[in-house]
Amino acid sequence: MKKFNREKFIKRCIQIFAIVVVLILLTLGISAIVKTAYFNNAYNEYNEKIYYKNDNIAINIFLTLISIIVIYALYKIFFKIKNKYLLFAVILIYAVLSVIWVIVSKTPLRADQKVIQDIATQFIDGNLGTLDPGQYLCYHPLQLGIIYFLEIIYRIFSSTNPIIFKILNIIFSTIAMIYIYKISYIIFKNDKVQKILLILLCGNFIMIFFNVYVYGNIIGFMLGLIAIYYTLKYTENKKVRYLAISTISIVTAIALKSNYQIYLIGIIIILLLETFKKFDYKSIIAIFAMIILMTVVNKGIIKFTEFRYGKEINEGIPMISYIQMGMAEKVDRAAGWYNAVVNVEAIFRNNDFDEEKTSEYSKTEIAKRLNEMLNNPKDAIVYYGDKILSTWIEPAFQTIWINEPQEEIEKVNDYISDKNILISLYDGTANKIIMKYFDIYDIIIFIFAATYLVINFKKINIKEISLMIIFFGGFAFHILWETKSIYAIPFFELLIPYASHGIMDVIQIIETKIKKKKNKKDKEIKLICGS
Repeated sequence: MKKFNREKFIKRCIQIFAIVVVLILLTLGISAIVKTAYFNNAYNEYNEKIYYKNDNIAINIFLTLISIIVIYALYKIFFKIKNKYLLFAVILIYAVLSVIWVIVSKTPLRADQKVIQDIATQFIDGNLGTLDPGQYLCYHPLQLGIIYFLEIIYRIFSSTNPIIFKILNIIFSTIAMIYIYKISYIIFKNDKVQKILLILLCGNFIMIFFNVYVYGNIIGFMLGLIAIYYTLKYTENKKVRYLAISTISIVTAIALKSNYQIYLIGIIIILLLETFKKFDYKSIIAIFAMIILMTVVNKGIIKFTEFRYGKEINEGIPMISYIQMGMAEKVDRAAGWYNAVVNVEAIFRNNDFDEEKTSEYSKTEIAKRLNEMLNNPKDAIVYYGDKILSTWIEPAFQTIWINEPQEEIEKVNDYISDKNILISLYDGTANKIIMKYFDIYDIIIFIFAATYLVINFKKINIKEISLMIIFFGGFAFHILWETKSIYAIPFFELLIPYASHGIMDVIQIIETKIKKKKNKKDKEIKLICGS
């Protein structure tokens, strides 16, 4: 009987997974070439509705090719400069531009950002009324982590000005960029790829606009990347301290933004694959430690709040209700986005804030909706097509939209006055230019990340597929869950190292062919001269 080969089995699993991811990336890349999702960018109007427009395919392909030529030219210019100096320059440019943008834009807070800002301020004043039945934290107690973080920051600085958190976001996102670089090196160990990566990171303006977002997304992203990095470091040398850092980082990330549970699942899969290849009890212990500590921290935040509040608080909206909303018939926004009619708050409120009753109701409604979709498969395909494209092919991933003053314009008339460039950026010529830039950037990332997987298909290992596991988790999660374009950012960013490698692979293939032709021509000339 033939002996079971674990490594061969894992390799086959990785290759099957790579095929699936290639199909996803090519679908997104081609879709971005063909059409664009966009918001109606009226800077004085609150409108989160996604629209679509057909693109000029020839122009998009042409601009993508021109962009690759520019990247290649920059690569050649910077070839002899050490990567550590380039990294410092990229980080400096990024940080300076981010600070300028945060100061100049004066982006107001709205929606959930404003709510958690207000609650943190109320907590400082000793007002815990938002925990009362029917109030915000009755629905969303998972927000307590980021609210307490804001409260601590504001107490330290003796100010509740949100610009403090925005500046901290710049620090967090700068560290995140450094860890993308470090993760890329630990995966590929290729200085040429790192140089291309630095060029792409320098053009990663999405994060500059994202820094104004007063929420747990950016600090969670930073901590998630730190957790991934030290998980991968552990797979190399099995030092327990790396698992400890990874555990603390990912648990903190989840406490601040629960969506980073997807990163945790990805880390667990990486450790399980490594353990399946060669058993490692420390990885198993770490997996249990991460899950237990996450539960303890989340429960601890609730218990601390109950102690502080003096009353019991509920666990909030059941997670299954988000799946119900994520598949509800669309009303005012794109498919699967927050719904004006079937939204989680209304579902919870209509079921008397009872978690069990709400959960049962959502299960029943999901079953009904699934039956509708099975009976109308074409409608289901259109629905989920809209949900996927509205999430992934809005070029700026909603980061321009979150900067617009919208309804706050009436309260801050000086926000736009004699700042025509800001008006143009939100709703004019500059907007068209920057959105086209983002569109081409996204196309490059999707297409060349897929290119990397295709070219390196036969030799991809667990470490090299690690970020793709988390990307796929985010992609699949937001097919099921409520979605927004902005939710895709922590997963899109993970594709940049792969796109860098894909570009380098193409460059090397072209250079090799040119070299072969040149050598062949030189040989022919020598033969002619010799005769």
